[in-house]
Amino acid sequence: MSAPKRVVADAKFLLKAFKEKPVDYKLAWETLEAEVEEYLRLQTTKRAATIAPSSLLLHEAMEIFGFKDREELILTGEAPVPGYLLDAITRIQNVTSQVSHYNEAYSRTILDQILVGCVYEENMASQRGDPAGDPPATSHSHPPQSIEEPAQLELLHETPLTGKVVFKGEDRILTGLADYSLFYESQEKEAFGTNLVIVEAKKTGFADGAMPQLVSYLGLVSTARRGQGKLNAVVYGIASDGVVFRFCRVNNDGKFSRSAPLDWGMRGHKERIFSTIRMIVRTAALSSPSTTPIKDPAHRKVVLAAFGSPSASVDFGMELFEVGADEEEEYVIIGGDKPGEGGAGDGDGGDGEEGCKGKRR
Repeated sequence: MSAPKRVVADAKFLLKAFKEKPVDYKLAWETLEAEVEEYLRLQTTKRAATIAPSSLLLHEAMEIFGFKDREELILTGEAPVPGYLLDAITRIQNVTSQVSHYNEAYSRTILDQILVGCVYEENMASQRGDPAGDPPATSHSHPPQSIEEPAQLELLHETPLTGKVVFKGEDRILTGLADYSLFYESQEKEAFGTNLVIVEAKKTGFADGAMPQLVSYLGLVSTARRGQGKLNAVVYGIASDGVVFRFCRVNNDGKFSRSAPLDWGMRGHKERIFSTIRMIVRTAALSSPSTTPIKDPAHRKVVLAAFGSPSASVDFGMELFEVGADEEEEYVIIGGDKPGEGGAGDGDGGDGEEGCKGKRR
């Protein structure tokens, strides 16, 4: 018979519990007791089985988050695509074999060009004072100086997203990698701020094949944002193979909508695609926090503070702790944020007692 596990509490958990003198000691004690019991239940209950978004059918992903496919997302705006971007895409197409046009790497190369172009154009427009999406009035070889603190955005590849869901009546851990995510708050901060998730199709011609994954990630992000009480919990998604683009949106009430597919090669479509992504980038920039008061958010410079691989995974609602490798089976640790709160951890928590170390994953 194995020895009973010892229960320890993270210092931050206790400091938070005793931070303020309670008005009603009995109620405060009962609340603390309930929280401890909940942590014990979560730590001692067998971990739910994981499920990958790529294994789901579209209707299954929709059902998990209660999405109804009843509303079409109407896209407006037709800002001209800049010539330098069209030239760059043409050069890529000309030096790439036809066979390579049908793989994931090609799709990502095209998407990188479009996304960076959108950030650049929004940056220029904000400094000129143009309304979002308007074509440039003049061309500047050197951008004008911005008087506002830049909006620090992070365009990251392969961001791990994880959350608890109920699938076919059973608890599951939904976990996977979003090909792109646009953050307007750094992942190093506790608050999780993103308004765009992109899933690329694995090969050209199958953009809608990425929809189950995209819906899964939109559901995870939207649920977490609304659960955190964010005033703006709207999140956008794009399923694309670099040619065909399908836009999705989940509003503040958790209602899902998606657009008709747009083809970059069809007349008028590339302008709408470009305008829509620019609008999403601008929305993220307006939501980006600042260390100084912003007089005119519309005139903030937009910069990519991070581009590439994420520095941390994003785990919605699972708090795990680690102790020494030789003691792992001896402890149940209580502490950290309340169960169910999402956030992007940096991978390491503070040092605890006797070498015990808290860690978010």
